[in-house]
Amino acid sequence: MSLKTTVAAFALILVPFAAQALEPGCYRRTYSGEHLARHPDQVVQIIKLRIGDWVTNVSRDASVLVMGAGQGHSPDLAKVVMSQQLFCGTESNSQLCRAECDAGSLVVTKQSGDTLLFKTRYLLVDEDANDGCGGTMDLAEQPETWVTYKLFRVGPESCEGM
Repeated sequence: MSLKTTVAAFALILVPFAAQALEPGCYRRTYSGEHLARHPDQVVQIIKLRIGDWVTNVSRDASVLVMGAGQGHSPDLAKVVMSQQLFCGTESNSQLCRAECDAGSLVVTKQSGDTLLFKTRYLLVDEDANDGCGGTMDLAEQPETWVTYKLFRVGPESCEGM
């Protein structure tokens, strides 16, 4: 087998594993009382993620909006709506979404059809979305411990104003 054939075969093997650029969309999930009772560390009752337009050659505008569940490490934030502005994509990782300053990040682990999964171990949200440099509540249930959120695609009207 020639070197050219070997390289081509290796490239075909790697193609399914290559990171795909994030596609714009609006994703949401509302957790039931039963779900929250089974997961007492979960801090959100409602969560939305908007992935928007390109703002640079490698980065998309995005935002996350949540309503606190009033449990876990944030029992005093029940029904409080908080958000964070994000930039999704870097030269080396199109799945990474970061907040400004040191307010944390999330990583999209799956985006297909009607489902989006992301994980975070530190991402702050706040009632003052314009601040962008801090937050009241961490989406991670335990400090520096990965937590995964599974959201479902909804119409763009669900993310208007985000």
